[in-house]
Amino acid sequence: MADIESLKRDLVTACRILHREGLVRAFGHISARIPGTDRLLIPPRMGPGLVRAEDVLTMDLSGKVLEGKREPNSEAAIHWSIYRARPDAMSVAHTHSPMTVVIGDLGLEVQPLHNEGTVFGEGVPRLDATGLIQTEEQGKALVAALGRSNAALLRAHGDVVVGSGVREACILALYLEDACRLMYQCLQVGKPVFLTPEESARIRPKTFNEKTVARAWEYFSEIAVR
Repeated sequence: MADIESLKRDLVTACRILHREGLVRAFGHISARIPGTDRLLIPPRMGPGLVRAEDVLTMDLSGKVLEGKREPNSEAAIHWSIYRARPDAMSVAHTHSPMTVVIGDLGLEVQPLHNEGTVFGEGVPRLDATGLIQTEEQGKALVAALGRSNAALLRAHGDVVVGSGVREACILALYLEDACRLMYQCLQVGKPVFLTPEESARIRPKTFNEKTVARAWEYFSEIAVR
């Protein structure tokens, strides 16, 4: 029970962070797989910045609500579809990050320009289908587009990020927004010199690991509740 309550607190904090950093407003969501189960914790159909621990729902991987009284999110299929297909996925975030929309709609490939961006050095695929992801068929299409990547762009819709936990998924979502913003800014004034795959492979272990995620989480979580 204590572990589940801790997961709920992390979900609420992640919602606050994503809202404060402008990746979500009234819409968007982040979930967590309950370790060792086929269940997930996910906020209900409400603005992320308003979520409290007591609002969080427990669902199974067919989309059935097992615990909680509020209405489930209409795009819960994003989450349970990925958890079904990716045993490594312990948290899934879907944001409406402004710059991922820009880069996705420009049809550009996300390429790293800074150290934290190297976490996406192996590529960020794009789902070209538009609209909400609400059915099992749409969830399967997302899973197919995502593959084994840690993120995917959703055309005209933002992005989906997969992490080994809530904290990692939240920080990855922030880094993806940063990577896309830097790309856009550089493209306005010249031809960017992207980090090569070899450079990304060398840099990534030093800039994205348990310690750096913990430090980033400490910072963003602290300022999110001020």
